[in-house]
Amino acid sequence: MTLTVTQVSDFIRRRMDGEPSVPLMTLCNQAGDHLVNSHTWGWLVRKPASLRLTADKTRITLPADFGRAIGEPKPTTTASYTFRWSTPDRVAAERAYGSPSVFSGYIAWETSLDGTMQPYIELSYAPTESESETFLLPYYARWAEVSKDTDIIPVPAFIEPLYLSIVMAFAQGYDEADEGSLDMRLAEITAGPIFQNCKQRDGSLQPSIGMMRGGAVQTLASLERTPWVYGSSISASDPS
Repeated sequence: MTLTVTQVSDFIRRRMDGEPSVPLMTLCNQAGDHLVNSHTWGWLVRKPASLRLTADKTRITLPADFGRAIGEPKPTTTASYTFRWSTPDRVAAERAYGSPSVFSGYIAWETSLDGTMQPYIELSYAPTESESETFLLPYYARWAEVSKDTDIIPVPAFIEPLYLSIVMAFAQGYDEADEGSLDMRLAEITAGPIFQNCKQRDGSLQPSIGMMRGGAVQTLASLERTPWVYGSSISASDPS
């Protein structure tokens, strides 16, 4: 099934016996934003975004629906660059001596022309040439705001009961705070069966994430391949 803003608004009005004090569109979007931030939902994962390097620019534009990065941007098969996440102070320091093929960067924010704030990646130095597809960045999407009564609430069908619970908590938390604060209502939802069932359903869609990576044995194996840097006397003890 699909859930529209009009249906959500009718539900709130019936439960509240009238119009809530906070605009209905605001309630819909605040509830959605809380929902996507309440858990690392698999349904928010998007295909890796192609990140473009622009000559003489120390920034990389992120996708419009960017919410959170998953790992580091990975170089494409044709790119000769690498990237690592860093901090603003380190990025500033590296601009004096950065490698022409190794970028570091961090997430920064700016206010766009319409007054909204948008994230982007600030780089350690500006490349000399533009690259249309330099890095691929897996990411979680942010909440896609609704703006019209006919808009569909952008959640999977199995998440709709949870969304309705959250939007109702926002409406009652604002207008009926004497009977229960917004924080209390949201905490009850997070601890309740609807939220837990949604987490289980979301997490069980992909039964495996593959072989574990990044452990001690894998690290030692990578060091063995570069003995001139790390030394060749490397061993892993038998666990006991």
